[in-house]
Amino acid sequence: MKPALRWPFALLAAALAFGSVHDARAEITVKPKMLVILDSSGSMAWTPKSDIECVWRCEMLNVLSDQYECPGNTECPSYTDPENMLSGHVGCRSTMQTFDPTAGDKYKKGVCSPYTIGDGSEKYPGIDFNGDRRANDSRLYVAKEALTTMLAGTSEIEFGLMRYHQLEGNDVRSSCICDNGDLCCGAANCSDDGLDCTYRDGSFTSYDYYPYSFREGAINYDGSVSCDGGDLLVPVADRNHSDIYMWIDQKEDSPYNANGNREIRADGTTPLTASLYSAMSHFRNLIDQDVQRDCRHYSVLMITDGEETCIKPASAAQTSAVAAVRDLQTLLSRPVYTYIIGFGEEVAGSTILDNMAMAGGTGHAYFADDPASLQMAIATIIQQTIPKEICDGIDNDCNGLTDDGLVRDCSTICGGGFETCEEGRWVNCTAPAVQAEICDGIDNDCDGLTDEDVNNRIPMKKPCSTACGNGISICDGGAWSLCDAPQPIDEVCDGEDNDCDGVTDEDVTIPCQTACGVGVRRCVAGQFGDCEARAPSEEICDGIDNDCNGQTDEEVTRPCDTACGNGTEYCQQGVWGNCDAPKPQEEICDGLDNDCDGETDEGVTRPCSTACESGVETCVNGQFVGCTARKPRAEVCNGLDDDCDGETDEEALTYPEDCNGIDDDCYGFTD
Repeated sequence: MKPALRWPFALLAAALAFGSVHDARAEITVKPKMLVILDSSGSMAWTPKSDIECVWRCEMLNVLSDQYECPGNTECPSYTDPENMLSGHVGCRSTMQTFDPTAGDKYKKGVCSPYTIGDGSEKYPGIDFNGDRRANDSRLYVAKEALTTMLAGTSEIEFGLMRYHQLEGNDVRSSCICDNGDLCCGAANCSDDGLDCTYRDGSFTSYDYYPYSFREGAINYDGSVSCDGGDLLVPVADRNHSDIYMWIDQKEDSPYNANGNREIRADGTTPLTASLYSAMSHFRNLIDQDVQRDCRHYSVLMITDGEETCIKPASAAQTSAVAAVRDLQTLLSRPVYTYIIGFGEEVAGSTILDNMAMAGGTGHAYFADDPASLQMAIATIIQQTIPKEICDGIDNDCNGLTDDGLVRDCSTICGGGFETCEEGRWVNCTAPAVQAEICDGIDNDCDGLTDEDVNNRIPMKKPCSTACGNGISICDGGAWSLCDAPQPIDEVCDGEDNDCDGVTDEDVTIPCQTACGVGVRRCVAGQFGDCEARAPSEEICDGIDNDCNGQTDEEVTRPCDTACGNGTEYCQQGVWGNCDAPKPQEEICDGLDNDCDGETDEGVTRPCSTACESGVETCVNGQFVGCTARKPRAEVCNGLDDDCDGETDEEALTYPEDCNGIDDDCYGFTD
């Protein structure tokens, strides 16, 4: 048995936000069509459930047989005529009584019968069952209020309204039941003599109580013909809410007006099958004339407080009702889905209603037994009926777009996120992905453990190595510890490869110094060698303080010579110079070898002259001799100034001319 839905009204109000079912859809271009079939049987004037306890005070009649007499109940709701013309209490249901003979005060317990003696409307309010000072306790009243709420909050669906078949007219009497249990042929044949027909529940219908007397309740409606099917009160259409409101607004024109404000009344039996086939007739015409039928959702919402009562036996009733909803699914050009709400304690968990819903393509029936659970059931069905785009690559809501704006929650074991629909597939989930566990202080693979290894051992370990060898590193606080392999250290002079670079004692030095400066001693094979600072040495001519005494090239000499002889040469700033050996001089006429070339006065000359010309004379043994200038001589006839007096051939000796090619007679002519 399915439990009834029970929701607080605050939560229910949030759930009934019909207008924002699918925010991703800009608007519904093809509205679903839904026909509401509201149960109008006589039991809809009852309360949804019987939960008010009633008590009889009892006196023992026969001690031996434990027989008790209980004079009457004391706690059920009452109805009273202010003028005391008619009053009384709602009766107690004996079939639900319990008896406790061990109690100090002997009594029987039961629950009050669910008769509201009306339907909560202005004309037939009935009594206040729950003490809220309102006659709002009948199933019919609660159902009408729930439908009113539905209409007020839903613009995305086109609605219609149907009830079970009733006769209508001014002063039509309430239906009655014949003694054999069948419906009579009308109120005219009913009487209160108990011989032919009697009203249900004894002499009274659900409406025949104060301020109405016998056979005066709901006189404009007669459900004795309800087994004939359903009455289409408002055809399914858009923007017809006001027409539907007139049937469920708890008001009715008086006197009766066939074209005015009328009301659904609770009278008759429960013709589930016949009313569904009446709905099929309406949908057949509706679908055939609908140019958008291929993209339209059609459905029936049936609210009933009972199972089929017009078909006997019960097995046939179930079969026929299931067949009717299946025919709605299969026999029309478009399927009509059937939603079922069982309202009232008598149908809670009904397998017949469940089977009808399953055959009608909606999975299961919904069950309710109070206002909140009924409104929640309706809200749930409306949510399912309003076109919703689903991720299937199809334009489900017929707005010309496919999978438009679809987003849904998604999750991994690591957390939640959102994913979007693309081409009929959910993709791009933003939830954190499961990752391989790493050492970071985070549960990367989301298994509840942090920094564990593949075998869920903590702490996580990994092999590691240094230049010196292999070891293990441990994850500690989200960070890897230092590898426990030998660590390279600074190289020291010990003959070992301390920094594990394949070289021993490299670059290991210690400082040292000599008189000449500082240096280092290098480690070789575990031993420090000699100081590499420059050591004092013999001073040499190099511009350096070789002996590191603060002086440079001091007292550094060497023998030297010239062509003239030997001497000593001195070093200055790294350069040899200042040899004190005699130096060759320019040769002069002094009888000495001035240039020390082994010759004396060689090549020493000087100018000299005579009356005739200039010449040179040469130094020999310290004296100039051998002037090369021509000396004067006796004048001869030769055309020359032999005596260098400026005259030619003056006083020269002459000779007779001879044939010798000479001017012998000095006349200027030859031969």
